Amino acid sequence: MPSQRPPEADPVSPPESQALDLPPRLRQTLELLLEGCSEQEAAMRLNLSRHTIHDYVKDLYRRFGVTSRAQLLARWTRRQQGIG
Repeated sequence: MPSQRPPEADPVSPPESQALDLPPRLRQTLELLLEGCSEQEAAMRLNLSRHTIHDYVKDLYRRFGVTSRAQLLARWTRRQQGIG
């Protein structure tokens, strides 16, 4: 009988635990994006440079396997609703 391998993870979507285990600054940045803040507004609210926030946003894109803010926010919203 052939051994059964577990299904491969979706290479685009990170595991749910990774999404929930964001470092605090990435989580704060994501929350501000969800509120509709621009990168500049997020930088001012977190007392960080715009460049730092931009790097955080790029990291969020990479972690969630997306290429735009709309995709990031949609993916996060779906995960929170238990859809994706």
